[in-house]
Amino acid sequence: MHSEYFAGVLNYDAGGIGFKSGRHTGMSFSFIHFGADNIPDTYGLIDDNGQVHYDQVTSFSIADWAFSTSLAGEVISRRYRKGGLKYGVSAKLINRKVGPFAKATGVGMDAGLIFENKKFVTSIMTKDITTTYTGWSFTIDDEHKKILNATGNDIHVKSYEINYPRITACIGTELKMNDLMKLRPQAAIDITTDGRRNTAISTNVASIAPHAGMELMYNKKIFFRAGVGKFQSYISNTDLSKKSIGFDPSIGVGIQMKKMNLDYALIDFGSNSNAGLNSNVIAVKFLLDKKK
Repeated sequence: MHSEYFAGVLNYDAGGIGFKSGRHTGMSFSFIHFGADNIPDTYGLIDDNGQVHYDQVTSFSIADWAFSTSLAGEVISRRYRKGGLKYGVSAKLINRKVGPFAKATGVGMDAGLIFENKKFVTSIMTKDITTTYTGWSFTIDDEHKKILNATGNDIHVKSYEINYPRITACIGTELKMNDLMKLRPQAAIDITTDGRRNTAISTNVASIAPHAGMELMYNKKIFFRAGVGKFQSYISNTDLSKKSIGFDPSIGVGIQMKKMNLDYALIDFGSNSNAGLNSNVIAVKFLLDKKK
């Protein structure tokens, strides 16, 4: 996958491969890249006499890379015909670079469980379950240090970036309305453990953000979807002393054909937030396997 943001200023790339490693297990390898190029380095723009030298402006790039390997499988139970318990675990290596000035390396792990029976599907996923530590080192030459000191900036030699565990728990079910229609509601919560956030429930230790959605399936070919999330407290644009609780709704539709799936979503429409922005997301999937 390749995606560009802000007219190509930022670039996002992702790729992966998965394969069976046993009768009920599988493995995968994947990568994610996010970065920007041609960032102006203006350290030498103005000399000691206040003269501007545009020819001294250079450029550098920043990039984040993440590599992961995953193992997943299912525990088959005769009691639950739909699969019973499924599990997955990923180990990831993170590499970050800011031009010639700084670089970082980090490691972490993610894990998840899915339990399914005839009525409900429940899941729990924990990102950075071991707490992901990323160690930074900085390389700054004497000329840059001189400018940074003169402008009141701190000069770091080493630092650490910590990602605390983030837990997502979800429950869903399928309700048969008639021979052609089924309703699939679900609800979930995100639990962050890095302190107080602007969420529906917030403490000094953890914050909880709820979200929910549902899908109405017709004849296994047409899918109508709706969801709501981002319950947050917003400050009024006209009166800074007033706060209100806002949320972001989303709707979508999907069409499943013999060899192609088409999905459309309108995200954050009618948002109660001050931004009031929305996104149109379109996805197309083609089936190339002739056997199916």
